[in-house]
Amino acid sequence: MLEDRLLNWGLCQRDSWPKGRCQSIEHRYLPERIVGESWESKQKPRTMLDRRDADAVERAWRQMENVKHKRLLLLHYIHNSSYRYVCRDVGIQDSKDNRYYYAALETAKHAIGGILRSNIESCHIRANSACANTFIAVF
Repeated sequence: MLEDRLLNWGLCQRDSWPKGRCQSIEHRYLPERIVGESWESKQKPRTMLDRRDADAVERAWRQMENVKHKRLLLLHYIHNSSYRYVCRDVGIQDSKDNRYYYAALETAKHAIGGILRSNIESCHIRANSACANTFIAVF
């Protein structure tokens, strides 16, 4: 669930067109007869992007205090950088089986997941509070 939200965040933040593809209108239109044998049919289908959830993840990412965790999530999900570059940039020890990289990534995901949960809980508390019910009842 959290992985899907982070992938959605990364897709919403970066340009969704692959490298080397023209973004003009001619390449956006595909006639029905070409779809089955074209380059696009070999790609996985694009999922619908949830911009509201991506904004929530962006707000949680901005609230993170650890700069290394923020940089790691940015490089992994938005920039799609290789693990060697991320290790060099963030200062993670490099290993043959990438265990330090994945351990740091899990720690960063755990940190942003905690912020996302606290933001959701505070939102529910505000929505279910007596003041919110009074405000809705008055207006």
